[in-house]
Amino acid sequence: MRGVEEVFDRLSRSAFRQRFRLSAADRAYLDEKGLPTVLERFRFNLVHIRRLRRS
Repeated sequence: MRGVEEVFDRLSRSAFRQRFRLSAADRAYLDEKGLPTVLERFRFNLVHIRRLRRS
C-alpha cells in the first residue's frame, strides 16, 4: 500500500483533481466546523452508506 504522503502528492498533480474547488459556502462551513469535525462526519456518513448498500 502506498504511503498517505505519496497518495496526496500524486493527487495534487492530477489535472482532473485540480479542477475541483470549494464553494464559498463549503469553505465557510469548513472554517466554522474545522477539518477534524468535517472528516469525522464524512467517515460516519461513508460507513452508513456502505451499510445501507449491503442490506
